[in-house]
Amino acid sequence: MPVLADPAATASITVTKYGSDGTTIINQVTISYQTMQSTLPVQGDGTTHYFMQGPNLSDPTNLWDPSETVNLKDKGTVKGTDVKDLCNLVGGMASSDDVQIKAADGMSKTFYYTNVYSPSAKQGPLVVCWYTKNSSEDGTTIYYPNGVYVPAFLEGMQLVFLAQTTNAAGQHVFGNQDMHDCLPQSQWYYYNGQSPSTNGISIKWISQVNIYTPAFWDLNSDHTCNISDVVKLGLKWGLTGTPGWIPEDLNNDGVINISDVVKIGLHWGQTW
Repeated sequence: MPVLADPAATASITVTKYGSDGTTIINQVTISYQTMQSTLPVQGDGTTHYFMQGPNLSDPTNLWDPSETVNLKDKGTVKGTDVKDLCNLVGGMASSDDVQIKAADGMSKTFYYTNVYSPSAKQGPLVVCWYTKNSSEDGTTIYYPNGVYVPAFLEGMQLVFLAQTTNAAGQHVFGNQDMHDCLPQSQWYYYNGQSPSTNGISIKWISQVNIYTPAFWDLNSDHTCNISDVVKLGLKWGLTGTPGWIPEDLNNDGVINISDVVKIGLHWGQTW
């Protein structure tokens, strides 16, 4: 019986680079998986299996499981396109930019420049996968034994971290301890709010890759306009220089003073 495509499965992605206001489109490209495959470097060799990790619900003393042996999710012998290469289609990321990976159902995850452009070996590249073969969520049931592309790849396009290191069994796992070590705490995923799980950031049905430049008022880079930004500005209070010479000179008048605080106040409580 033929495999039917999931209604939410995706076969193309729209990549967008936004201006600092978060709405102005600087550049935008929509690309199909066929074009990705034929024009961009292909990640994954179609032979190596890559794993993400689910939560360790059986042992609360070993939630991070550094040995990478518990509840492994075999994504199969995936192939796909590096998020970095997709970003470069619209001008790339600046070192201060964030990239949002967004699914057709609205779910999204955000990653920093470093994780996209210079990942560690145990993280590996962030890859939007459009092909898989012999995947298994429970280690027993095998899916797609003949190999499939999207949209017949029901979870595709799917984000998989192609870890370049292996566990003791020789498996390429982006495990929970790797997430702890490679991603900032704000990007860790917890199943039921308690148990870390990298499988929770393996977004399926990806439809958008969005590059955002930090808001000018987010001086401490926490994505929220709040008292922490005022504190950061206060550390430069009274300094003078050429207009806009440091980020704290929010109104570009060459002086760090109450006018800059007012600028923050105009965006109080906003997030980006």
